[in-house]
Amino acid sequence: STPIKSSAASDVYKRQIKPVNGITLSKSLVTYTVTESGITGDTTNIYSLIVWDPTDATDKTVTYKASAGLTVEINEGVIANITAEPGDYTITITTVEGSHTATLNVKIQPLEPANVPVESISVSKSEVEIDTNNRGGD
Repeated sequence: STPIKSSAASDVYKRQIKPVNGITLSKSLVTYTVTESGITGDTTNIYSLIVWDPTDATDKTVTYKASAGLTVEINEGVIANITAEPGDYTITITTVEGSHTATLNVKIQPLEPANVPVESISVSKSEVEIDTNNRGGD
């Protein structure tokens, strides 16, 4: 009889290692607002936004890099300790395996003034002239 060669060990190895072909994001924008106590807003775990190709890639390790003017700490995908002026920024997510990238847009909104009801209005002129001939373009 003819001996049968087995390549089972190499087949198992090939099945176990699945390189990353690319990544995308399931959400492209996170928004934060400047408040009196700091910058607050979106609590999305950005690591969970990553869509892997293939989904069962072996090495799903990534690095994060914020654009100029944006300082953040990212711990296990959670953005914290944000420092930035109001504006638009990005965080680039790069896979360690294959150096594939995806970009997350970050919007920092300015502090909105509080809505304060008007209690009074004062006018410094005692007379006001109204032109009755101008009827708003009629």
